[in-house]
Amino acid sequence: MKNLLLPIALVLGLTATAQAQVEIGLKLSPGFSSNRFTESKTVTLANDGARLHLGGGLVVDYFFGENYAFNTGLELVSKGGNVKSASVTTDAATGLPIPTSATLKLGAQYVQAPVGIKLFTNEIAPDTRLYFLLGGEVGVLAGARSDGSKTFKGSFHKDEKVTKYINTFEAGVQVGAGAELLMGKSTKVFGGFSYHRGLTNIADKSLYGDKDVAVQNNLFALDIGLKF
Repeated sequence: MKNLLLPIALVLGLTATAQAQVEIGLKLSPGFSSNRFTESKTVTLANDGARLHLGGGLVVDYFFGENYAFNTGLELVSKGGNVKSASVTTDAATGLPIPTSATLKLGAQYVQAPVGIKLFTNEIAPDTRLYFLLGGEVGVLAGARSDGSKTFKGSFHKDEKVTKYINTFEAGVQVGAGAELLMGKSTKVFGGFSYHRGLTNIADKSLYGDKDVAVQNNLFALDIGLKF
C-alpha cells in the first residue's frame, strides 16, 4: 500500500503543476483589415480603403517559466479590404485592347491557429503585468464574401462564388502587446493591440487571370479577453 501511495502522490503533484501552468480563456478582436498586393504587367491594383472586421476565439497560454508562455488557441478571424483593379485584355475578333476595371470588397473568414511566445513583465502595479507577443499563424478558409454577398455581382466573375477565387490556406506572422490584470484568485482580464501580416497569396491565379498577381492580408486588432 505504501509503495502505491508514492507514485499516486507524484502523479497528482505533477497533474496539479501542469494545470497551474496552463491558462485558458476567450478573446474578442475587432479590427481594421486591408490588403497588400503585387501587380503584374497586365493588372494594376490600388488600395481602396480598409474594412472593419471582427474575430475571436479560444486562447491558451502554457507557461514554461514565471514570465514566459507558449501561446496558441483557435480563432475565427475575418480579413480583407477594398482593392481596385484595372486590366487590359484583347478582343479575339478585332484584336483591339479592352480596358476593364473592378473593385473587390473582400471579407474572408478563416479558422486560424496562432503559435507564438508571450513574454510577461514583473508586476508594474498590484496584480498587473504587461505582455509582449511574437509568433506566427496558420488559417484555413471558412468562407468569403464580396460586398456582403457570397457571389460576385456586376461584370467581375458575375454570380460565381467568391470562395472559388480565394486560396484555401493562409500563413502569416503576428506581434502584439498589452496588459493583464488578475481578478480574484485565478481569473485574469487582458487587453492589448496586435498586428497580423499575411505572408501568403490569398488570391487564386484565376481571380485576376494572371498568376503574377499576389494579394496579402493586413490586420490591426484590439484584443480583449478573459482567462481562467
